[in-house]
Amino acid sequence: MPFGSMLWDALTATGGALALTLIVAIALGIGALTLLFAGSAVVVLERFARASRLGGCAASSPLRRSGRWRWGTWPSSCPSWATRSSS
Repeated sequence: MPFGSMLWDALTATGGALALTLIVAIALGIGALTLLFAGSAVVVLERFARASRLGGCAASSPLRRSGRWRWGTWPSSCPSWATRSSS
């Protein structure tokens, strides 16, 4: 077998291995990003559920926890159905 043919076979095998490695790396990256997205969605939905159990606007929940808003006062971005009467 001539040297050129052996070199071409070695380069072809190396290229195929690199292509397979790239495909596997892309698949693993897509899987990791999917898990990150799903985990972030779970955290956001849990925060909205916790804020709705408190009876308030989900957008104002961090402000209430920080003490910048008193109970019964709401920012203007909060919808009217989420507010409580101050009495």
